[in-house]
Amino acid sequence: MRIPKSFKIGGRKIVIEYDDKLDVNTGHIGRALLNQDKIILQPNGENTAYSISVLGETFLHELIHWLLCMSGENETLGGNEKFINIMASFLYQALTTMEYDND
Repeated sequence: MRIPKSFKIGGRKIVIEYDDKLDVNTGHIGRALLNQDKIILQPNGENTAYSISVLGETFLHELIHWLLCMSGENETLGGNEKFINIMASFLYQALTTMEYDND
C-alpha cells in the first residue's frame, strides 16, 4: 500500500510527515495531529524496521481518526482505539486485496 504525501478531507489538506523519533518520544508509530492538519508516521530507519502492512495499517488508523474528527464523531468514537485498530486492519485488508477487471 502506498502512503500519500497529502490528501483532502472536508476541505482540509492533511499532510503526512515522518519523524524518526516518534516511537521513542511517544511510544507510538503514528499520530493524527488534528489541530495541525497532519499525520505523523515513524519511518523505517537504523533502529526500526516495520513491515509494509504495519505502516499501512498505521496510516489507515490515523486516517480513521481524521474521518471521525471531520464527521463529528471524534468525541464518541475517537478514543476507542480497539474499534479504530479493527477498522484500520479490515480496511487495509480490503484495499490491498481488491481485484479489478482488466477493462
